[in-house]
Amino acid sequence: MLETSTPLQLVKSDQSIVVAEVEIIKKESPNQLIKLTKPEFRQLYSLLPGVTSGDRLYLCDEAGTHYSITEIAKTPELGGLGVGATTKYEKAVIDSLATQLKEIGKPITLHLGPYVFPEIDGVINIPGNPKADFAFTRRGEPVAYISHKSGDSAKSIIHYGGVTELKGDLSEIDLFILAVKKRVVDFTSIGVEYTAPLLNQYLAQQAMYGIDFSPSNYGINNVHAVVQGNDLILQKVEQENTYSLSYNHALFPPEVPTGEYTPVLNARYAKDRNQFGIGHCRVYVVPEGARLAAVSPFT
Repeated sequence: MLETSTPLQLVKSDQSIVVAEVEIIKKESPNQLIKLTKPEFRQLYSLLPGVTSGDRLYLCDEAGTHYSITEIAKTPELGGLGVGATTKYEKAVIDSLATQLKEIGKPITLHLGPYVFPEIDGVINIPGNPKADFAFTRRGEPVAYISHKSGDSAKSIIHYGGVTELKGDLSEIDLFILAVKKRVVDFTSIGVEYTAPLLNQYLAQQAMYGIDFSPSNYGINNVHAVVQGNDLILQKVEQENTYSLSYNHALFPPEVPTGEYTPVLNARYAKDRNQFGIGHCRVYVVPEGARLAAVSPFT
């Protein structure tokens, strides 16, 4: 894209830039500036493996304006999902599961993590914006509620959920927002996002499984599972007319995961939001592994 002068979309505006020059400043040699112009861009292949934390890399347009790599939108061409991709994947998954059930030709017993659902005969989309994206049905009625995430890692997950509808002791969230407000007035003026641990297990469970989270009374805002994968397959098991759902990753309540799927608080740029008195801001609960570049607002 650099060699062909392909315009690169910016994250924080509808503008795009054509890169005329790349600049690299090494942390250990701040007075040494590496400049590459278009005929030299192929040298980046040999230089980039040596770029480490603390080094600075800038993309410069023809006017000489400097942009960090994080200011470039992660479009599908650059490995991102793109606008509407999540809905697209959900529809593809629902269509695929419906086709698989139709090909089986009769109601099945479905194994999903700790659950067993007899007489499953279909799958339906859940409209609107509840926690559940789709549900498996019995005699046409929803019985197994699923929140779907695309991709195959925590990095692929945009968020578990927002914070505005969470119920209970919100003091931890209030402290996080207060700390962020001390750092930033409007996210358009900085190239950083903030994150902090979410220690309240009940708030984490609401964000992951729905605001009506409980050990029973499952529904559109209290799902049976968070299932990740772009290809969900009904696999035959030994029992007669019994299938299990295969996926890349899944979370089942009341589990609060650790590792890269650990739920954390995150505040970052949003083109169309101004939450909690902060310009261009959206506060989410996200997997820790999805926002590795974020920093704590408390330090």
